[in-house]
Order: sequence, then structure tokens, then C-alpha cells
Amino acid sequence: MEIRAFALEQSGALLHRAALAIRRVARVQTPEAVHDVRVAIRRLEQCLQVFSDQFKRGTVKPLRRRLHAVLEAAALVRERDVAGDLCRQAGFTAPRTLGVQRRAAAKDLARIANAWNSAGLSPRKRVRSIDEDVLRQCARRFFKTGRKAQTRSAGSRALHAFRMVAKRFRYTLELFADADDQGQERKLKVLRRTLNLLGAISDCQSAARLLPDWAEMKDFLDAHERKHLEQFRKYWKKVADKPGEEDRWLRDLTGNA
Repeated sequence: MEIRAFALEQSGALLHRAALAIRRVARVQTPEAVHDVRVAIRRLEQCLQVFSDQFKRGTVKPLRRRLHAVLEAAALVRERDVAGDLCRQAGFTAPRTLGVQRRAAAKDLARIANAWNSAGLSPRKRVRSIDEDVLRQCARRFFKTGRKAQTRSAGSRALHAFRMVAKRFRYTLELFADADDQGQERKLKVLRRTLNLLGAISDCQSAARLLPDWAEMKDFLDAHERKHLEQFRKYWKKVADKPGEEDRWLRDLTGNA
């Protein structure tokens, strides 16, 4: 398939999925609906970035601003859901204020989602070929930021930066996914596992910010974060970044874009 047809097919399908997810979350703000809208928007945003020169000038920025507004509102709801889940895992009852905040955030999300519309993308798009090195660039950033994030001295900022890099790499690789390519599927498996561990760490940090004065919960969150941080470091060294892995990834990705 030519790159033009491929790009239009991917962006159109992802825009449709994002619009459906936004319409759903405007009606119901369940944890599942909030999760789905966040994933759908992130995948669309990465597609818009990869294929940025295919869209008419001035159309993508307004769309991304509207998408980002929904994403930010959904994040506030999810943070409260995560904090509540972690309270239950620790054997505690979530504080009433968390529920009040969650309801207010859900109401705001519904308002923003209802105001959103997907107009702005033109069916007439100018096309420039994708840089064939895009996947290798993503891979290099993945390994570079991952090595910084797994060190003992790395703080939450480095972990967050790596998580964002890993997410963008995953969504970009999924754009070019081939169901028959086992090597590509193995890479996606590594990315998913890495993101699951980083997500668990991020959830603990987010809950700690929402519950700063609860000593017993803080002890639980600190222990939970340390456990997942050690799992991440171990997985990174033994699987994701084992000797020669970056070179293997770069060789495998040559020509895939």
C-alpha cells in the first residue's frame, strides 16, 4: 500500500475511534470509558504527529488542542480512580473528599466531551513521504531515555519522560504493525510490559499527591512504588536492554517505515 493511502486510512480510522470514545465518555464517565478515551486520543495524536505534513495547514493544531482538553479532563478523573483503587488494595476506605473530587472531575469531563467535535480535518491533504527512519529514531530515544530512567539516581521526572517516550514509540510501532511479523510483536510485548511497570509507579506517585497527609497510606504507596521500581529495573536489564538488544531492534526496524 502506498504511504498516502496508508496514512489516510490510519488517521481516518483513529479519528473515528477517538470520536466514538469521546461521545461515550460524554454520556458515562466509568473507569473503562475514561481509559478508552485516553488511549484512543493518544493513538490519534501520535498518528497526527507521524503524518503531520499530510494535513492542510492550520487544521491539525486546533484539533489537537481540543483533543488535549479532553485528555487533561480525563486524567483528573483517572487519578481519583487510581487513588481509590490503591486505597482499597491497602485495605482502607477511600476518603470522602476523593469521591467529591471524582464527581466534580467527571462532570467537567462530560462538559468538555460534549463540547468537542471532530470537524477540522480536510479530505484534501497534501502528502510528503514519511522519513523512513522514524521507527529507528523512536527506538534510539527509547533506549537512551530508558537507560537514564533505570538508574538508582533517576527521579520521577526521568521516569515520566521515559514513559512518554515509550508510549509514543508503542503507538508509532502499532501504526506499522504487521500481524505476521513475530519480531514486531515481540517488540510490542516489551513496550507493553515496560509501560505497565512504569504505569504502576506513576499511579503510586499520583495517589501520593492526592493523599499527602495520610501516613498509613503513604507507607503502602511507598512500598508499592519501590516494588514496581525494582521490577522495572530488573526487567530493563534482563529483557528490554540486554546486551546487543538496541542493535537488534535497529536492524529489525530498517526499512519498516
